[in-house]
Amino acid sequence: MMKKLLTVLVLAACAAAPAMADNRVRTLGVTQLGHREGDLQMLDVQCRPRVASIKLRASRGSAELERVFVTYGNGERESLPVRRYLDRGQETRWLDLTGRRRCVTAIGIIGDSERGWNDARRDDDRYGRGRHHGRGRGHRAEIEVLGRF
Repeated sequence: MMKKLLTVLVLAACAAAPAMADNRVRTLGVTQLGHREGDLQMLDVQCRPRVASIKLRASRGSAELERVFVTYGNGERESLPVRRYLDRGQETRWLDLTGRRRCVTAIGIIGDSERGWNDARRDDDRYGRGRHHGRGRGHRAEIEVLGRF
């Protein structure tokens, strides 16, 4: 009985391994958005491995994301609407790319940095002043682009 149970568990683990390998996640790159409305930042990406979907994360600062452009290896471009405000540490949902797995060569992000609630609170604690005290001009948001393979 124990031998059968062990055999079933080993077979189940072997069957699940390819499914887990299909959902690998890797950082494709990091870029910064400036304060100017509609800032465009391009990120060159290596073609391998082929990407099934992407996700954006605000790793530093807060950002308002409008749109993402994906350029594929064959020169085709895809526009993905995002329209999302991300505070530091937040991320978008997975954005599926057309086709199964594609060779992505570049990713363009349109958006701008924003002074989020956490940024203002940190400044209040540090300087003892309110959110609108003239600081924050030229601040940047760091955006990490993740790819699922």
